Amino acid sequence: MRSYKTITYEDRKNIEKMYKSGMSMLMIAEAIGKNYSTVYRELQRCPKGQYTADEAQRDVERAKERQKAANKVNSQIRKEKKENEYKSRICACLRINPQANIEDVRKATGIPIEKLTKYYDKLQREVVNK
Repeated sequence: MRSYKTITYEDRKNIEKMYKSGMSMLMIAEAIGKNYSTVYRELQRCPKGQYTADEAQRDVERAKERQKAANKVNSQIRKEKKENEYKSRICACLRINPQANIEDVRKATGIPIEKLTKYYDKLQREVVNK
């Protein structure tokens, strides 16, 4: 039964030994219980013919760090979009009724009160003074 789970460091050490002994990727895959494409992808982590378990492990760690950084940026982008959406909805509500108080705007927009209190005063001044 083949396991399609991630390759562990121990798997990498075994792959390195088998690869350097001249075994084919198919033979390596069968020996460690992974599919061929998993072993192929693993061997691509290092320059052709220079696979080492340590270098492959470092590549995995670098990839995880890059993913973390990308997730952080994406999270910030989503947060900014949400904040802009809140501001837009508050302004729209205040354009319709410039005298609307914060509770009226909360009921009309459904925006959480902590977000409303953050933007309401400034946006109301902007809308009323236009």
